[in-house]
Formats: sequence, C-alpha cells, structure tokens
Amino acid sequence: MDAKRLGGGSISTGNLCDDLRRELKRYRQLTASRYQALTRDNVEKVLVNGPFLASPKVDGELWFLVLEGGKKYLCAPNGRSIEDICLLDEVAADTGEERVVLAGELYVATKKDRPRVGMVAALLSQGKEAETGKLGFMAFDVVSGLPSADGSYRERLEDLKRLLEGGKRCQVIPTEDCEDVKSIEELYDKWVEGGKAEGLVIRDEGGAISKMKPVFTFDVVIVAFTDSSEDPSQVGGVMLALVREDGTFQLVGGTGNIGNAQQSRALHSTLMDLETESDMRHASGSGALYRFVKPEVVIEVCVTDVQTDKADGTPVRNRVLAYADDQWETMRYLPGASLLHPSLVRVREDKEVNAVDLRLAQLTERCHIDDLGQEATKVDLPASEVIRREVYTKSGKGGMAVRKLVCWKTNKEEESGNFPAYVVHFTDYSPGRKTPLAREVRLAPDLETATGISEDLIQSNIKKGWEPA
Repeated sequence: MDAKRLGGGSISTGNLCDDLRRELKRYRQLTASRYQALTRDNVEKVLVNGPFLASPKVDGELWFLVLEGGKKYLCAPNGRSIEDICLLDEVAADTGEERVVLAGELYVATKKDRPRVGMVAALLSQGKEAETGKLGFMAFDVVSGLPSADGSYRERLEDLKRLLEGGKRCQVIPTEDCEDVKSIEELYDKWVEGGKAEGLVIRDEGGAISKMKPVFTFDVVIVAFTDSSEDPSQVGGVMLALVREDGTFQLVGGTGNIGNAQQSRALHSTLMDLETESDMRHASGSGALYRFVKPEVVIEVCVTDVQTDKADGTPVRNRVLAYADDQWETMRYLPGASLLHPSLVRVREDKEVNAVDLRLAQLTERCHIDDLGQEATKVDLPASEVIRREVYTKSGKGGMAVRKLVCWKTNKEEESGNFPAYVVHFTDYSPGRKTPLAREVRLAPDLETATGISEDLIQSNIKKGWEPA
C-alpha cells in the first residue's frame, strides 16, 4: 500500500475487498441507468409527479464513505481508497461491526468559484502539505448497511443527517422540498444560474431521478453517418470527432438528434457526396452500419454533460483515427470522454477542420482527463480468433433456411478497453419470414461464459429437422 503524508492525515491507496468493489460498481451502474437529463426547455414535460426533493449537483467525483468496525474510510468505484484524512475526523457515528456504505461527491472547496471535478484529481496527485484541508465529501445516499437503504429517499436522507450531524467538510447534501415545477425552476435560478452549483438533482416520490443542468456546446466534425431506417433520404445518425494537436481525430460519440426532416435530408445529401473508405466497421444502436465521409462538415452540438467514466467505473477510451489519401485509419485508443445527449444546433460553415477550431481541449474545459496529450501513434491491435463456428440448414416451402453460430476471442480487450474479451454471434435466416434475417450478439468476459452462451443458443434454436452444413 502506498501512502502520502498530507495535512491532517495521510492518503493511502489500496485494493478493496471483492464484495465491496462489486457493491460499489453495482450501485454506480444502477444509479447511472436511472438518471434522466433535464434542461429548462423540457422540465415541464418531464417533471409531472410532484412533490420533489431537489439537491445541488456538486461538480466532484463519485466516492463512497464506508463505516465498519469502528473504521472509516473513503473509496472510489475503481477500487482506490483514502484513510486517515482530516475530513473523516468529523464522522463520529459508530455503526458497530455492520458495514455501512454512503454515496457522495468528493470535491475541492474553493472560495472564489464553485467546485470543479478536475480539481479533485489534480489535488490528489500533488500530495502537497495541508492540501487535504480543501477536500470535502457531500453525502447524498445510503447504499447499504441500514434499513433505510431499501426505503424511500426521505428515509435515507434522515439516516444521512443522523450519521453526519454537525459536519462541515463531511456533510449531507442540502436538500429542499419543491411542490411543483415552478419551485424547481426558482431553485435552479438560485443555485445553478447563481453559480453555486453545477446543476440540480431532482427526485420524485416514485423514486425517479432527474439531473437538470445547463446545456453547453461543442464544435465537432462529422466522420460517418447512417441512413434513417424510416426514410433512406434522411440521416439516421452521425459519428462525431474532435481534432488532436497532431491532426488526428478522436471520436467523442454520436447522435441521431439532428433536426427536422428538411434539415436531415439536406445533411444526408451533403454527406452522400463525401463518402470515403475506412478500416473501421461500426454499427449504430439500431444495427445500421456507419458510412464514413471526408472530414469536411463541421457542426455545433449542444450536450447535457461530458462523461469520462463508463457505467462500470472504468475510464472512457476513445478510438483515434487518422485521415489521409481519402482513407480513414485506426491509430489506437486513448483516454477521452463521451458527449452525453448531443443534438445538432447548426452547421458551422465559418469553422475549419483543424486543431484550433475543433480542438480536443474543448473536453478539458468541462472535465478532467488523464494523459489527454498522449501521442496518437499507430498501434496494431491483435487479430481476432474464431474459436467456434457452426452452420445448420433446413429446407422449407420458402426455401433453404440457415442458422449460424460464430464465437470469437477478440484479443483486444487489454489494449483498447472498448472490446469485450469474447463475442457470440447467432444468425437466423429464413426466406419465408416477413423479416428474413435476424441476428443476436452476446458479449462475454471469459471463455466459460462464452461457451455457456453458445450452448444455450444452440439448444434453443437447433431442433429436429436442422442439419449441420
């Protein structure tokens, strides 16, 4: 275990026990999946079931306060832990041998401005004397260890207040009752527009959680598009990138929110004329294959947030592409971020595709990213390896039906972090059906899981009458 002496205590990093790590990961995934994004424009449409409980969204990192057997420490979803730090001296509650886990935001207190998430990583990496006196922990939920963990949010809030009573650096998130949308908007003006908070977190009596934040914009370039499944003359979605200082392109996500039908058709017509080649094959969420284009169309998108960690707590790593001789080439995967809920504002004909107008540093203006300046040199990913392939046929009135299972090991999971270890793909083709082709794709972390998925698909789909090809 590595330890650094800081003012008021020491920060130690070490491994958490497996069951606690799984618990934190599960909570993070569950909470992330329940959030819905709000803006001032759509708040009246989304928030319909009052009353509400509203809290400021602290711009920090998600950490957990653990109380167990007289010990108390902070830990992050990635397994890092902090012990014997001055803010923990304020926690006087004794929960006995039962492990109690509280969720909250670890932030850096500042007199001049509201907290910013990048300050936390910067402070923890410096290790300067007395710096930990600036750290604060704002608890907002009971994860486990108390009966209220399975109760209403009001019950959990009361337990938080009891456990952290009197704390200044370690305290409960301020929470106010709001009877209707108007009172939510008034609180938003006070806390967010007033510069005191990043946004609002709003909970209703049914357990729904909303995050209300200002939208902000990015200038990005379109590198690929799909056709709309409902109208092939319209764009279904676009893939977006920013430009690195070395001229390569770092992907930051995609969007299907690209305006009305007229705008979508106009954009589709423009992109069709720019289609080019790529060594990358990527399907949208609907299964449509992206068509790559020359990097010429710059657009402005508004987003509700920027995400640097995936739901499981691992850092986002974006694919970096190089464009030369009318061809896109994958270079490697590097630390980055994903734009959340981007939507087209306008085409920016006044912007050029370069490292100034479309600078990657637009991300760091909103969040902290480790090693963003890492060199985008070419890294050849290992080839995938097919470990199982079975094809079955069956004759019928409509013709020959085919069912095929392919399982492969990607050999890329350690290099990029964006690949699963194993993929199982099942294809079902029946010419007599209204929709002849059906596909199922399943991901697996290890060979045992992949084998189990493969066996289940074969047993469920290969019955009497099917013959191996």
